Amino acid sequence: MPAPKPPASLDNSCTVIHDNTLYSFTPDAFLSIPLADSAKWKKLQPGVKVTGASCVGTPAGLYVVGGKSDVADYPGLQKYTYSTGNWTTVPISEAQIKNRQWHSSTYIPADDVILLYGGSVGDARSGSTTTFTIGASEPWTVRSYGSVLAPPAVSPILMSWSGADAAMIGGGTDPQNTKVWLFNPNAQWRDSG
Repeated sequence: MPAPKPPASLDNSCTVIHDNTLYSFTPDAFLSIPLADSAKWKKLQPGVKVTGASCVGTPAGLYVVGGKSDVADYPGLQKYTYSTGNWTTVPISEAQIKNRQWHSSTYIPADDVILLYGGSVGDARSGSTTTFTIGASEPWTVRSYGSVLAPPAVSPILMSWSGADAAMIGGGTDPQNTKVWLFNPNAQWRDSG
């Protein structure tokens, strides 16, 4: 059986899976589809329209991290709560997250934080070693980290490695971008070996 056609383009989307349902946030729509035979796409209430964002799933919600928006006071982080179906703009004050593109993000459960790495603010597609953790619950604490080890990256692969660590690979042509880099807020960036 062929996959059902979505009611909007999935181009430039970011996705998460929660409770056996795929959620897809695009610049034009917010969609979901159960991961089951004969499932159909559903259009959901959209959040703030952004392009170039990354998505992170946590047990409580889907976060849209960064992305360029035409909304002047949009801080760069919004949360969709699975249980209510409601969107919340998260009140963070870190200017480097607003309008950030070509980055990646993931969730670190042991610290209940979202890790953001790489990319740049504005329209220039360039790599960086920008590293932030953002609390996934109030008070939404944002911390910045330097990286003298992990290489600058554009849209690297960033994923959960364990309950306490995230892993990053790719995002550039330097040989350092072929290594698997690990991060947690205490040990920070290190080569996995």
